Amino acid sequence: MTKQRRRRRLRDRDDEASKEFLLKTAQTLRLEFRRILKVENLGRLCSLTRLFLDNNFIERIGGLDQLFHLTWLDLSFNRIRRIEGLESLRKLEVLALYANEISAVENLGHLTELKVLRIGRNKIASKVRGRVQPTYRHIVWGKPH
Repeated sequence: MTKQRRRRRLRDRDDEASKEFLLKTAQTLRLEFRRILKVENLGRLCSLTRLFLDNNFIERIGGLDQLFHLTWLDLSFNRIRRIEGLESLRKLEVLALYANEISAVENLGHLTELKVLRIGRNKIASKVRGRVQPTYRHIVWGKPH
């Protein structure tokens, strides 16, 4: 094996190690305006605390079950119809679902750390269905600031 080939293999191995390090230590991921249809393949981002997926074409909340440390999730300006798929996000404090197609505020009882829910510009028939956590600091029905 030539020296040049060995150097290339070492560089490639270093690049892979760097990518893996970034995946495991990244805390914020911004994927706005990317025409995303479905959330998937985020499981390796195990340190993620903030995820911005606003202004895409997402119809269902899902693919987040490995993001245990997530505290902030922005899914505003998508095509989401139902609040679901958030069961593993126990540390979530801010959930932005502004300007989707949601018809009911539901499936949030397990989010005991949730303090801010941005839910304005949806198709909400009754503002709250079921139990609302008393720990919410803000439920924003209008435009976000």
